[in-house]
Amino acid sequence: MSTSGKILGMVLITLGLSLGLPAQEPAADEERTAPPVAAIAAEDSAPPAEEARPDTRPVTGFLPLTVGSFGTERSFLAPSFQFSQTVDSNPGVVSGQNLGAANGQAELTATTTLSAHALLEQVWRQSQFSLNYTSGGTIYAGESGLNSVFQAAHVLQSFQFRRWSLALADDVTYTPESTFGFPGLAGSAAPVMASGPNQTILTSQVDQITNLALAQANYILNGRSSLTVAGSFGLQRFTGGGLLDSNQGGVQAGYNYNLNPRDSLGISYGFNLVRYPGSLAASALASSAPNLDSHNIQLVYGRRITGRLALRVSGGPQINQISDPALGPATQATWAVQSSLIYRFRRAQLGASYGHSVNGGAGVLALAKTDQIQGFFITRLTRTLSASLGAGYAHNTNPQGTAASPGPLPTLAFNTELVNARLERPLGHEATGFLTYTFQHQSSSVAQCGLGVCGDLSRHTGGVGFDWHMRPLLIR
Repeated sequence: MSTSGKILGMVLITLGLSLGLPAQEPAADEERTAPPVAAIAAEDSAPPAEEARPDTRPVTGFLPLTVGSFGTERSFLAPSFQFSQTVDSNPGVVSGQNLGAANGQAELTATTTLSAHALLEQVWRQSQFSLNYTSGGTIYAGESGLNSVFQAAHVLQSFQFRRWSLALADDVTYTPESTFGFPGLAGSAAPVMASGPNQTILTSQVDQITNLALAQANYILNGRSSLTVAGSFGLQRFTGGGLLDSNQGGVQAGYNYNLNPRDSLGISYGFNLVRYPGSLAASALASSAPNLDSHNIQLVYGRRITGRLALRVSGGPQINQISDPALGPATQATWAVQSSLIYRFRRAQLGASYGHSVNGGAGVLALAKTDQIQGFFITRLTRTLSASLGAGYAHNTNPQGTAASPGPLPTLAFNTELVNARLERPLGHEATGFLTYTFQHQSSSVAQCGLGVCGDLSRHTGGVGFDWHMRPLLIR
């Protein structure tokens, strides 16, 4: 089957899922409201902060804090479809050739992207299920070898009892390149988990699957304190390109204490590991594929103002135990940080996050020390015009001083930046027109493209699109 046929088939499958998911009986005695229509209707259509339901997630868990829930308490399904026509300034970036770089001129190629999206919310008396799914594909004019399909899904099932709460979640993506600025998923919902396999090094066009699953339980000891236990497992797989498959897993236990209704403190212990399955052969840029076992203790501070602010800052020492098949075992003392911020204005929302960790290396490095920062700003400019701006930066290096080598290891460093912007306007009650732009840039110590990665590259994509939202289908 051709790639174009696969794209059309995936869109039709998504539509079928949207219309054919079975409904389960929600709690019948709860008073609920209908879900909102997705299109912008009025300047003051955003729910007021006092209508939000408080966020009750523990500060020492894997799931990030939120400003609370503004969603409906009624079960519904909301399908939507998107079409965009864009121009790619350097399609050779994803083919590994960096076309146009040699003569200093960009190669402009028209692309067409079709995608379908489904948001499902199912509410019962003591539990809630959420599915956020996107599927689509991109067609390159005159470059059929670059045609691709992509999928992304987030699933969350939560249970709430008198003292116990349990959350089961899964984030999965299937893309033809790194998701760090991937144009096909621009404008879709971002994953809601705090961390997962590293995807911040831009590579050539190689199909990759990334998945992160977790379970998190919280037990309330009294009115101020609780205990949290969580476990996670993630994987990253590539279809070729000399890139390195990896697995990661972890467990974490924490104690949470509420100083007051807004401020919380916590302390947690975590154990994490990284493995490279199948073979000890590493990627084109790695000399070996070591195993990593790490132990960390984190001090956590959280502040929540329902409907307005969600702040979480955690940090502490980390001990990395590395077993390298070529260079032998080694132990390194370092530190780990995870922080996030969401602030909601009346007509805007601001978010930012920062993390420092040692991870699986994004398929390029056998272990990577990563600093990553990302942020977004969404605002309503006028009664019918809204805009969003996102930016990100990642610095990846191979950890130094972690292996028992006779001399210093050569430094492999990748600095990756992205910027994306979107301007949209409703076209009636169920449609939205938009302008979109994405910029990706990467610089590194790798001299040239080849073997799955590019050293220095730049890429611009931009164009126009159309979003059609069906009215939410209520599930009774």
